[in-house]
Amino acid sequence: MSTATDPIIAGLKAADEASAGSQKLRYVDVGINLGDPVFRGIYHGKRAHDDDFELVLQRALEAGCRKFMVTGSDLTESEHAIELAKAHPGFCYATIGLHPCSAHQLDSHPASSGGATGYLSALQHLATGARVTGHAVAFGEIGLDYDRLYLSTREAQLSAFDRQLDVAAALGLPLFLHMRNAMEDFERVLRSSGEGEGEGDARQQPDGSKKDRSSDDNDGGGGDGGGNGGRKSESRWAQLQRHGGLVHSFTGSSDELARVLALGFDVGVNGCSLKTEENVEVVQQIPLARLQLETDGPWCEMRPSHAAARFLEGAPALPRAVKKEKWSKECMVKGRNEPCAIAQVAWAVAEIKGVPVEEVCEAAWNNSVRMFGLGETLEP
Repeated sequence: MSTATDPIIAGLKAADEASAGSQKLRYVDVGINLGDPVFRGIYHGKRAHDDDFELVLQRALEAGCRKFMVTGSDLTESEHAIELAKAHPGFCYATIGLHPCSAHQLDSHPASSGGATGYLSALQHLATGARVTGHAVAFGEIGLDYDRLYLSTREAQLSAFDRQLDVAAALGLPLFLHMRNAMEDFERVLRSSGEGEGEGDARQQPDGSKKDRSSDDNDGGGGDGGGNGGRKSESRWAQLQRHGGLVHSFTGSSDELARVLALGFDVGVNGCSLKTEENVEVVQQIPLARLQLETDGPWCEMRPSHAAARFLEGAPALPRAVKKEKWSKECMVKGRNEPCAIAQVAWAVAEIKGVPVEEVCEAAWNNSVRMFGLGETLEP
C-alpha cells in the first residue's frame, strides 16, 4: 500500500496539518519503543486486545508529539525500526544499535553468519543504507548497564560497546547512549584510543554553540554524507565528539550529570528520570540547552509514587487508562506508557526548573532537531 493511501499516514498528516501554525506545544519523543508488540495488543506472546498502533500514534500527535525516534535495541529491532520509519515518513525515524542488555547476542551470533564480526557488519550495513535514505538518525541504543548484569555480563557489554563505537565513528551519526551505574567504564571506553582526549567538545562552533545538523539533511539525520571524509587521522573519540549524541533516560547523580555534560552529550529525561528526590535535584541542574524529552514507552511511565508527581498539578490530562483485559480504543492501557505522555514529562521538568513549559518544549525541540535533523530546519 502506498503512503498516499495508507490510513495511518493520512490520519497523521491530517492531524499534523490541523495543528500546524497554532501555538500548541510540540514535542520530539527521542526514545520510544514503537516496535514493542504491546503496541500491537500482544503481551508476552499472547494477544490481549486489538492492534491499536494507529490509535497510539494518533493520541501522541493530538498531544503535540510531532516526531518519534524509534529505538533499535538489536539487529532485528533496528530493522523493525527502519520499517516503521519507512511506513511513517516525516514522523518516525530509527536508531540502530545493540543495547547493552542484549550484548550477549554478539557471542551467540552463528559462525555461519560471521559471528560477532558478521553481526556488527550487518548493523553497519543497515545503518549506512538507512542513513543515506534519512530513515536512521542515530546509532544506538548502545552503552553500559551494570544494574542488569544478569542479562549480559560486564565483559560482554564492554566488548559490544567498544566495538560498536568503532562502527559509530565510521558512520557519522550521532550516538544514542544508555548508561546505568557504569559511569567510570562508560567514560573510559568513550575516551579510549585517545589522542582526542582533553580536546574539548569538537561539536562546538567558534561562538561556543553546537553544530546544527538540522540543515545537513532535511529528509532525516544530519551529517556530511556518510563518514569522516578526510579526517581518518582523527582519534575515534574526536570523531565521536564531532557528531555528538544523547545519553537517554538519564537517572544518574549530579556528579555523573556533570561528567556527561563535560563529554559534550545532551541528556534525555523521561519518567524514570523523575522517580526520586535525587532525580528531581539532578533534572533541575540540566541546562535547557542540553535537554531532550522522551517517554521510553512502553516503559518509564510517570507514576503517582514518583517524587516528581507533585509537580504535575495543572499538567495536561492523559486519556483514561484501563487494564488490557478491558481495552477500549478511547483509552490507554494501564502500565503501557505511550508517547502522548511526553506532555507530562515536559510539564514536570518545567515546574522543577521554575520556567514556563513553552520554554522547555521549544528548547527540547530545537536541541533534538539540531542534533538529529528529523526532516526539520531551524531558523537562524
